[in-house]
Amino acid sequence: MKQIEIERKFLLKRIPDEKFDDIITMDQWYLNVDGKFERVRQRKYKDGRIDWLHTIKEDVDEMTRIEYEKLISIDEYHDFIKMCKSPETEAKYIQKRRYILNVNNDVWEIDEFLENKLIIAEIEIPSKDYSVTIPRSIQDTLVYEVTGINEFSNKSLSEPI
Repeated sequence: MKQIEIERKFLLKRIPDEKFDDIITMDQWYLNVDGKFERVRQRKYKDGRIDWLHTIKEDVDEMTRIEYEKLISIDEYHDFIKMCKSPETEAKYIQKRRYILNVNNDVWEIDEFLENKLIIAEIEIPSKDYSVTIPRSIQDTLVYEVTGINEFSNKSLSEPI
């Protein structure tokens, strides 16, 4: 499914003190295919559900991407990982824990990157001029906004395989 993704990101000192709506553990694999990185992701939800996604993103500007995403089978997920582990490919991997916080009509995703101990909160917004209200618990841990800083993208934070 093709969609436009507009988001803002914020570096945090720690996980906010909140009762989260969900906690998801993710394994993400990136593979360079013809100069573009494709991603597969396994999501394990706290209720035991597991799903697998394949994603391709194209940058439009610092806040906006075109995202092509579809659910895949576990076999397709493992086939992608096999390609990532091939010595002649350029691939990356990252593991993170995502905390979901619903506040009014906004969904905040707080990602705890398990390898490098970074915590980044992000919010997908309907338009660039959308007025974001940062919840108090996130404000209390906020370092600064990292929207558009490439070094804080999931792909950049992932480790080469």
